[in-house]
Amino acid sequence: MVVVGYISPIISGLRITNGDATGLGGVGGHDAGGGVYAMDSAPTMRDNRVFDNSAEDGGGLCLYDSAATLRGNTITSNTASQDGGGLSLYDGGATLNANTVTSNTANTGGGLSVGITVAAGNTATLVGTLWYSNTEDWGGAGAVVTGTHNYWGDPRFEADGFHLMEGSAAIDVGVEAGVPNDVDGERRPRGLAPDLGADEGAGTNIYLPAVLRNSP
Repeated sequence: MVVVGYISPIISGLRITNGDATGLGGVGGHDAGGGVYAMDSAPTMRDNRVFDNSAEDGGGLCLYDSAATLRGNTITSNTASQDGGGLSLYDGGATLNANTVTSNTANTGGGLSVGITVAAGNTATLVGTLWYSNTEDWGGAGAVVTGTHNYWGDPRFEADGFHLMEGSAAIDVGVEAGVPNDVDGERRPRGLAPDLGADEGAGTNIYLPAVLRNSP
């Protein structure tokens, strides 16, 4: 997917997978953005699954001169031969809220699995992120502001790679991100707080004691 120009699209509820940026070019002459390449734009991405994509830079996503907002996305199992297995950020800022970033791989730095790479002079602001199985969660010479509600733990995905099973570290630890429904159209939150990522799991059940009262 390519988002180019001075536009602000909303990209919601998609499965972005099996993208390969080989031969497509991009920032710095590298083949960038295996799943999504955004340039000179301000996309809002919410409740998407970005997985199994590949590129030189930004295996999952590459944001170039783009003030993007990512809310409630699952970014997993993407690969970059250079920087940013999950996401690369150049010449701009991005805000990430309530995302799950897991199992993304980049070769820079001796084969480290890098979730997010931020180039010098750029800032990524993150609130409510679940990190898992990225040997290095973020890197690069830019600034990463992690904010609050960051968690490290097993998301316990179902076989489809994004639905949450019982015991997931993503359940009930999110923050309000202005997304009332998940990727399946189910309401958020279903438990004590929103879940991280594209799926809203079953939540936490609260059982109140039964009270019997005799009539006078």
